[in-house]
Amino acid sequence: MSQRLIDELRKQPIQCLIVSIALPNVSRVALHESLRHTKAGQFFEVGYKFGEFVDVGYWELKLWNYLLFISENSGRLF
Repeated sequence: MSQRLIDELRKQPIQCLIVSIALPNVSRVALHESLRHTKAGQFFEVGYKFGEFVDVGYWELKLWNYLLFISENSGRLF
């Protein structure tokens, strides 16, 4: 995930970007948190990777404000 991709997604009528990460994964968590994602939740032992069950965490990033998007697009959502 790059800042350039996030900037492009902000131009679309997409309110929230959701990322899932198999845990533990310190570097992937650090990357997404550096891009201002916040942890939204975690499921325990629901993923399966390299022969073992792993936790899966979810991070979210709010991409746009609905009212601001509408006002900038003359009242049109799409």
